Amino acid sequence: MDFSSFMTMFQTIVVLIIVIILANISLKLINRNFQMKGKVVKIIEKTPISNNSSLAVVKIINSYYLMSFSEKENSILKELGKEEVDEILLKADQEDKFIGLKEKYEIYMEKRGKRD
Repeated sequence: MDFSSFMTMFQTIVVLIIVIILANISLKLINRNFQMKGKVVKIIEKTPISNNSSLAVVKIINSYYLMSFSEKENSILKELGKEEVDEILLKADQEDKFIGLKEKYEIYMEKRGKRD
């Protein structure tokens, strides 16, 4: 292997490394500019119910929803007001800091049923 073929191989490797670095930088910039970063949809809290399903309080724009998620479908169970969400989370935090969403919802529904 002579010196010129060694230099050609070295230059090829250097150019390849530069191309990879530029591609990585450009992909990061594109991702940063085009990603919404959860500005429209935000999961407030999610609790597993079984291996295949879960309940979640989801904020979509300025509305809150209690949603169920499973392998077959996702559905909105109930639309919640911001006050309801705040009340559920506040009461649950006062009663037990480690209580899950399912229990919070059950406590809320029990207390709401007693008032009606």
